[in-house]
Amino acid sequence: MSTITKIKDFYADKLNNYEYAYFTTEFLSLVKETTAEKLHIAQNVVDAYAADADTLTDFTQESRISDETAKIADVDNQTDDLIIYIFDSLRSNKKSPLATRKAAATELYNALKPYAGCYRLAQRQEIQAVRGMLTDLAKEQLAAHVTALGLDDVVEALKESVEQYAALLLQREEGKAENVGVVKKVRASLVEQYEYITTMAFAFSVAEPSEELDNFIQKTNLLIDSAKKAYNLRTGTKGGKEEEPTVTNPNEPEPNPDDTEEPTTDPDDNPSGPGIPNP
Repeated sequence: MSTITKIKDFYADKLNNYEYAYFTTEFLSLVKETTAEKLHIAQNVVDAYAADADTLTDFTQESRISDETAKIADVDNQTDDLIIYIFDSLRSNKKSPLATRKAAATELYNALKPYAGCYRLAQRQEIQAVRGMLTDLAKEQLAAHVTALGLDDVVEALKESVEQYAALLLQREEGKAENVGVVKKVRASLVEQYEYITTMAFAFSVAEPSEELDNFIQKTNLLIDSAKKAYNLRTGTKGGKEEEPTVTNPNEPEPNPDDTEEPTTDPDDNPSGPGIPNP
């Protein structure tokens, strides 16, 4: 009796973007190797799958994120330097021999002391702390001390820097949200096309069997196994052994039982002795 190999179930939604992008790239290579003609699908289906696969691959590249992260790191360092400069200046002027400068620095330092280590905070916390610091510096009495110590330009630079910092973080979050929407749509399209291609391949492997279709199904199952292993490795899931997805052909005659040999058992093979089943 011949068997028909089915394509294994595949739950793409469990894979992250990197895992699924790898799968789509390998599956596309297999589709092109088999050819649209042998798969009984139109070439534009292959082209559409290829376009979506390229889009998904593009969104998994880290270069786009790295450039954005570098800009944020630059403005973060700039903000930190300005905060540190202000406090260094106040500490220095607290030792000034000029009474007016010493008094201004001392009063300003005491008012800003809660913000002294704000540059060590996490990004959004730092931004909020600096905004609070700038609000205090804008108060009339403290603003007069800032002017007396010649720090007006530094405070203005800090204000511009922290707002640029906040804008870049917001831009990154909006970009991430937009990317998530695009990727979700592309993945849904890839799943739909994958299901169409594999359904056509299986249907014709039954109706019009061919070596090309058999190879395609076998290699697709290997890709699915590989994707599942990658998922299990990432999540620490222990994957069980899967049975080959096969069904018998009901149109072929069943084998004659008389043509098959009954297995024989030697009593000596049973360590428990004759008449006692193995545990």
